[in-house]
Amino acid sequence: MRLRPATASRSPMSHPAYRRLLLLVILGTTRICNAVDYLQDVKPLLKHKCYACHGALQQQGGLRLDTAAALIAGGDSDATISPGKPDGSFLLDVTTGEIGFQMPPANEGAPFTDEEVHVILEWIAAGASVPADELPEADPPSWWSYRPIERPALPEVPKADWCGNEVAHFVAAQRVRNDLTHVGQASK
Repeated sequence: MRLRPATASRSPMSHPAYRRLLLLVILGTTRICNAVDYLQDVKPLLKHKCYACHGALQQQGGLRLDTAAALIAGGDSDATISPGKPDGSFLLDVTTGEIGFQMPPANEGAPFTDEEVHVILEWIAAGASVPADELPEADPPSWWSYRPIERPALPEVPKADWCGNEVAHFVAAQRVRNDLTHVGQASK
């Protein structure tokens, strides 16, 4: 039987399953005392890599990742993670490319590094603990820049005839709030 020489592209170390096994071994030997925190470690990774397509503005595949509850619930492809079971987590499969495609796509951002995948894997393996009161990103229509411009009502001020224009009404209202007296018009 003749063996083929190993090539760099067919190295078993480049296989996603090997990478995941290596990460599991590392998981068992490192950071035992330093548990991964969702808000400090995982959420910033997801925000940097995923929110453009799975955040408040759009939810491709019905998946929104800006809260842990939405992350666990998943999207059109069902649950994204299985707390305590990294091998059954769709999120890990797509970050490593193990299922045939990788997120984020090559033309839309840098892939997750091995260290970043390891952080997510540790979090899932530890049970994927999440805060109960986490709020989602603000929806774009509620941002101040999406609101229509409205002229505010002029504040009521004593002696409104002293106000020469609309801005002076706001200045006079602040003056009254701060117990400052009106000074007459300066001579030219």
